Amino acid sequence: MFYDLAVQAAAGVTKVNVLGLTKTHLSVSLADIALAAGLPNQNSAEQLVVEMIDASQIRAKICQKTDSVVFVDLVDDPFFAETEAGKLRKSMATARELAERIRKKDDEIRVSKKYVAATSDFHGHGGLAGTGKGDAIGLSGDAGGAKNADHAGLGAMFSNDVMDSV
Repeated sequence: MFYDLAVQAAAGVTKVNVLGLTKTHLSVSLADIALAAGLPNQNSAEQLVVEMIDASQIRAKICQKTDSVVFVDLVDDPFFAETEAGKLRKSMATARELAERIRKKDDEIRVSKKYVAATSDFHGHGGLAGTGKGDAIGLSGDAGGAKNADHAGLGAMFSNDVMDSV
């Protein structure tokens, strides 16, 4: 068990060393990568770089002619803009879907008899107005008799009924 953890930790350090090279070099030889990462040879370095490229941990190209690795800047990647635009479209679709769900729940709550009865007092349209019952559900008025604008008692009133369906 501890041996496996040690192997994983060593592999992690090796990858961190390669990631560090991406921040300081545009291009580096496989031999230099092997040396910096503590690998036995450049074949091991090439294998590690290929694994990291496949796992999208780094963006790089391996040049077989010169046995070197060229780190690709994201802005140089021709597919970067397309990939990012796809992510943005997906995020926007998710946001629109969530907004629609919220709108539908809001519409459901607005037509709820309990909500209408409770809020009619706030707007002076009957219900609890003038009966003093507003105080019984945690609502208070100011000196002029206007009810509290933040609707403090509604959360408790709807917590078990309407709000659970949201």
